[in-house]
Amino acid sequence: MKVFLLAGAFFLFSNTAFAQPYRTSFGLSTELQAGRGWGILAGPAVKHFFTRHSAGEAALLYSGAFYLNAFYQYHFKLGTSENLQAYLGAGPTIGIASNPLVIARGQAGVEYRIKEKPWTMGIDWRPYYIITNDDDGNIFTRNLFGLSFRYVLK
Repeated sequence: MKVFLLAGAFFLFSNTAFAQPYRTSFGLSTELQAGRGWGILAGPAVKHFFTRHSAGEAALLYSGAFYLNAFYQYHFKLGTSENLQAYLGAGPTIGIASNPLVIARGQAGVEYRIKEKPWTMGIDWRPYYIITNDDDGNIFTRNLFGLSFRYVLK
């Protein structure tokens, strides 16, 4: 009986792994803020798929202070291309500075994996709501966009 359960679990999880667009990738993540003054944050990022549709992404960005982003993302196929996916996500950001920030964020975007190459490119919209006090008085911002370039580890 135990052998059948182990074999069934192995089959279930090995099928899930092969159905994913990729397993893990790392690279560069940037955030661009438009509108009342331009801002650019950049730093290393890693993304890992837990299932075909479920992924986690973490990035450590810098622009005068460090910001640690963590997102849960739900991926789904966009059109007929196997290499193009859309995603929706949410998660926290912690601003590490003299005046620490805690931010709740959303995410909606697309990611393209270059055919037969181990690279992905993504662009997304990242509105956010500042939970802790902000000196500028900006509580909700909707004009933030992200770009990512990552190498696929498999």
